[in-house]
Parts: sequence; structure tokens; C-alpha cells
Amino acid sequence: MPQHLQSFRFSLRRLFAVIVLVAVAGAIYVAIVGRSPMSPLFGGEENMAIVREATRVEAYRVAPPPGIEPMEDYTSPLDYEVVTEPVAVPAEMAKEISQALLSPEIYSWGSAKACGGPVYGVKLSFFQDSERVDVYFCFQCSVLAVVRDDRFFVGEGFDNAEELFVRAVKKLFPDDIEIQEIP
Repeated sequence: MPQHLQSFRFSLRRLFAVIVLVAVAGAIYVAIVGRSPMSPLFGGEENMAIVREATRVEAYRVAPPPGIEPMEDYTSPLDYEVVTEPVAVPAEMAKEISQALLSPEIYSWGSAKACGGPVYGVKLSFFQDSERVDVYFCFQCSVLAVVRDDRFFVGEGFDNAEELFVRAVKKLFPDDIEIQEIP
């Protein structure tokens, strides 16, 4: 076999070996470290960017639809009704909330809650131009749900940031007795 063909075959083997090593290293990394659960929670990087770089954040009180017992009957956050006018979230508070929401450490990943279905009471809407991501909060279970364009992604417990979120909604809704009674 001519020298240049042997050299070419050797180069292809070397390239194949490098590709296999990179693929194996990637698989080992994912197996050990795991994929970040943040992207599925928010429905993708684009939605995370909207929350991170929001130009406006508004808070709303929400309630389950009439005749529904959310603790007994599963009710999607999409079915909840807005029951107040929007409250503008101050920029400093919005930044603190978005940083917390995007921090994997605040979540109790995959833990089951024994309180029944979430009863969402507050919705925060993060706006960037004409785009919007909504985050629904249940303060009975410390669970939140992320929604965009009428698509509900995943719910997750926010046990490690409960105090921050409760403090924020109490400031945003100072005259709301139900909110003020959240422990």
C-alpha cells in the first residue's frame, strides 16, 4: 500500500479515537455531574434569559377557578385566574428574585411534597420586549411553576429561598391579609 494511503488510514484512526474519547468523556461527565435541571424547569435557556434580563416584572394575586379544590383536584397554573391589578416589582427586588430563581441551590430537586396539589397565590411575570415568562408560587407547599405562552413546564420546591420570596410578596401586597399571614 502506498505511503500516503497508510498515513491517511492512520490519521482516520487517530481522528476516530479522539471522537470516541470526547464522547466517552462527555458521557462520564453527565453521569457524574448530571444535566442541569434548570433548563427543563424554565423550559429552556431562552426563558431563563427572559427571567435574568427582564426589563419589567409585575406581580399578581391569583386564585383557582371557582368550584375547584386545588389541594384535592390537580389544577394547572394555567387555569388560575388573576384577581388583582398588576403590581410593579421594584428593580432591586426584581433582580434579587430573578437571581434566586435562576440559582439551582434554592430548589429541593425531585422531592415529593405531601401537602396535595399546589395552591398558587402569586404570579410574577417577567417581561423582555414582547416576551413574557410567568412564575406561579404556592406558599403552602413552597412550590413554584414556570409558564410561557400557555405552556406549563415543570413545578419544583423552592424550600431554600422561601424566606426571600415570602418577604418579597409581603412587601408587594401589604394590604392583602392572606399574604400577610404567610409564616
